[in-house]
Order: sequence, then C-alpha cells, then structure tokens
Amino acid sequence: MSNKTAPRVLARLRVMFPSFAAAVSNDQEMMQLMIDEWAEGLAGLDDEAIRCGFSRLRGSGADFAPSLPKFIQLCGGRPEHWSSTWSGIIKKGAEFGITEDQFIYPQTFASRVGFMAEKLEDSRSIEHDS
Repeated sequence: MSNKTAPRVLARLRVMFPSFAAAVSNDQEMMQLMIDEWAEGLAGLDDEAIRCGFSRLRGSGADFAPSLPKFIQLCGGRPEHWSSTWSGIIKKGAEFGITEDQFIYPQTFASRVGFMAEKLEDSRSIEHDS
C-alpha cells in the first residue's frame, strides 16, 4: 500500500457518498487526522483487497459511507499475520480495562489513553517499590 492509498480511498468515498467527511473538509487538521487514521487502519491491505472492498460497498446498497472498521471488513479483513498481533494488543488492553471495541473506535479509545498511561505508571511504581 502506498502513502497515497488513504487519501485516494477517502476521495473515492466522498465521490460515492457526498456528505462523507463534509464536516471536516474545511478543517485541515481534522482532515489530516482522518487521513492518518485511515492510513493506519488500511495498513497491511493490498490494492486488490481495497478494490474488493469498493466492489462490495457498491453492491451493498449502503446509503452512508462505512466506518473504517466496516471498510476493512468489506476488504476481507486483516491479513493473517495481523491476527496474532491484534490478539496480543487486545489481551494487553484488557489488563487495563480496555475492550476490543475501544481499540476499534478511536474516539472511545482516546478517552481511555490517559487512564491506561496512569495504570501503567502505577504498576511500574509498585514493581519498583517491591
């Protein structure tokens, strides 16, 4: 996947769904954040998987653009090598009370980052005190 994949995917979604990203189109910082998030989410998916995702999306009859997790699902999901990494991330997050949904939906996860950092710092200070 090239570094231009996410902007191209987002542009195609705007063509298919004109209201997609309308709220952030005039906000450069938010648009860049959206591009960065989609680039990270699409990492590991090849061009063929993305073409497949758009084909499935066109055939779905959807009235609204998909979320990033839904688009990844339409593309066929994550490659096999991601599954062990993902399960490790989920397992580690569970130690801090973070669910898989909170990893998938970044707004929810962002609200928990401070909490996770505090818990990690607390656990490190307990280890050093022992």
